[in-house]
Amino acid sequence: MATNHYFRNNGSAAVTNEQRLMEDLMVEVTQIYGEDVYYLVRDTEEAVDLVFGEDPTSKFETYYQMEMYIASVESWTSGEDFFTKFGLQVNEATNLVVPRRTFRKYIPETVLPRPREGDLIWVPVMNSIFEIKFVQHENEYFQLGRREAMIYEIRVEKYIFSHEEFDTGIDIIDQIENDMSYVIRLNLDTAGVGNFQIGETVYQGANLTVSTASAQISDVFPANNVIDIIDIKGLFMAGANVIGETSGTDWVLDSYDDRQDHMDYTVSDNEYMEVGANTNLDKTETNPFGTI
Repeated sequence: MATNHYFRNNGSAAVTNEQRLMEDLMVEVTQIYGEDVYYLVRDTEEAVDLVFGEDPTSKFETYYQMEMYIASVESWTSGEDFFTKFGLQVNEATNLVVPRRTFRKYIPETVLPRPREGDLIWVPVMNSIFEIKFVQHENEYFQLGRREAMIYEIRVEKYIFSHEEFDTGIDIIDQIENDMSYVIRLNLDTAGVGNFQIGETVYQGANLTVSTASAQISDVFPANNVIDIIDIKGLFMAGANVIGETSGTDWVLDSYDDRQDHMDYTVSDNEYMEVGANTNLDKTETNPFGTI
């Protein structure tokens, strides 16, 4: 029995009217039932650390706004929460769907041929930012004879901050870096010139290019001669000048404690953990596994 010759579903590479109709319907449904999201492109200069799975040079500066359909609307698609050796593991994952044509409409193929693992998606309606873990790019494969997939199904999980830089220009997204970064508080000398600005880069050295240490200011306390810094590179030295790249401010660093993190999370406080360990560990024991 022969197949219907009015429909070209035999694997032909030619684009038929039925294929166009199917794709038009997918795009229209996404526009009707989808949500506007922000696709953040991960920019990196070095290879990812294969041991810890981190990339300290990653930054997010470029974003594209587009519509995506939230496939999992009833609950998270991940498994149950469980305890690991690193603490409580909370898995919150979902699936997003975007038509292939929609993705190419907003992001040129020369920039990204398809959604990429490691990039981020900010979903305003969920007030959450997600990291792409896997992209299923073969859904609807060979539908009506088409050799290319019509949609991308993107599996995403709640993003875990790992000291990446955010400079997208969208305040609610860029604030993630200030809220989650490791913070060190610098105590400045009483004599100095100028006023540091929140967000500017500070450094020690002849200039920023050859600086021995650099960081970004997250908060300023002029009354106490104190600044909080994040995105720290190198080691700041007491007695040396701290210079603001933008404002030209120049103050001498008096002191700081590199173990004292000024985040609001006690479990991230290195000094608190070290003091607690020194209190509970018996360092006089020479043979904890025997009597001799």
